[in-house]
Formats: sequence, structure tokens, C-alpha cells
Amino acid sequence: MLGGLVAITAPCAFISPPIAFLIGAIAGVLVVWSVLFWERKGIDDPVGAISVHGVGGLWGLLAVGLFANATFGAGEHGVAGNVRGLFYGSPGQLLAQAIAAVTCIAWNLLVAARSSSRSAD
Repeated sequence: MLGGLVAITAPCAFISPPIAFLIGAIAGVLVVWSVLFWERKGIDDPVGAISVHGVGGLWGLLAVGLFANATFGAGEHGVAGNVRGLFYGSPGQLLAQAIAAVTCIAWNLLVAARSSSRSAD
């Protein structure tokens, strides 16, 4: 459930309630798979934070680019016109969300590497 709540945070203002349910359900499955994946890799994440917040959050971020239904968003965040995802005719929003996802991943890897090197000193 928590993975679904995390995943719906990014797209909540741009989608319909049935799509919110779909995004949450997909996140639930992704989180379970992710927990199993990290456990098999030997990553110590006893509360599943990587899976819930990392995987669930990334799925939610990308879900904006897929499911934004062009009902909301005009004028918000510098957007001219309503936010429209891939399934509603705009591949550009998915590209923007993918760039945001890559940026988030890169930032976290950079901070983790920097933090890890400092703790080794």
C-alpha cells in the first residue's frame, strides 16, 4: 500500500481516479518484485525503503508522462496548456519525466558515492 501511495504522489494532480488505482496497483507489484530483487543481491534494506520510495517513486514519476489526461495543469510549473501524457497524445511529457527520473537517479548515486567515500576516510 505504501508503494502505491508513493507512486501516486507525482501524478495525483494530472490523472483520473481509475488511473490512480491502476498506478497504485502496478506500484504494489513493482515494490514486491523490487524487495525480492534487492534481497537476492544482498543489499541490506530491512524496511524496503529502496523499493517503496525509489522504485515506487520512479514509477509514479514516469506515470505522469504516460497517464496525464490533459484535464489539469495549465499554468502550473510554467506549463502552457494542460499536462498531457503519452496515452493522451504527448510523448514530450514522457520524455520530460524520463529526464527527471535520470536526474534523480544520478543525484542519488552521486550523493551515495560521496557519502560512502567520506565514511571510508
